[in-house]
Amino acid sequence: MTHELNIILPVRTAKNAKNRLSTLLSSQQRRELSTLLFNQSLDFYRSQWPKIQLTIITDSYQFKKKGEEAGACVLTDPGSGLNNAVEFATRYSLQKGFSRQLIVHSDIAILDREEIAQLVDCKLSCPGILGVPATADGGTNALLEQPPGIIEHYYGRDSFEKHKQAALRSGVELDVLELSGLGLDLDTEEDIYNYLKKDPNGMIAKKLNFWGVISLAS
Repeated sequence: MTHELNIILPVRTAKNAKNRLSTLLSSQQRRELSTLLFNQSLDFYRSQWPKIQLTIITDSYQFKKKGEEAGACVLTDPGSGLNNAVEFATRYSLQKGFSRQLIVHSDIAILDREEIAQLVDCKLSCPGILGVPATADGGTNALLEQPPGIIEHYYGRDSFEKHKQAALRSGVELDVLELSGLGLDLDTEEDIYNYLKKDPNGMIAKKLNFWGVISLAS
């Protein structure tokens, strides 16, 4: 296991996920979508970078068990929201001596190795921070930090701009990397339809098609 980089994957229990899709998907479908996205992310990072530590922080017993079975490190979400979960995982990165951490979301439907390798293989100047914005809503879909925790985390509404300002307060500039796949999370109906246009034959698209959603995008 390589101990230079820690990839952090925060994920909420499926029953509380994707509430903004309630006008499009039933509660059961939203839970299943959240689980599919997590499983895809887990399999992707473990298969593509098996020698780099993947750290999952979650409040879900199901996701903890899956992560452990896949050989990931699993942390228990302290239960005070995403920002506190990320800060908890960041303290773990520092305690274990990681020089870099990559925080990525688990709801990215298009996982392209060449895209994400730009983050995994990136050696920032120290201190340094590189971020991938969500293309639709001003969120933050990925943050590469060297060292871990050089900024406070402000996930939520307009988080990318808040992370930019946090970086400036810390005396560094947040470098921006725009990626079409990693920049697209599945939070809203618009995100779903944009995803279906980009990846109509993907695993997640096939499930949406089964639920009848893909026909609405035509």
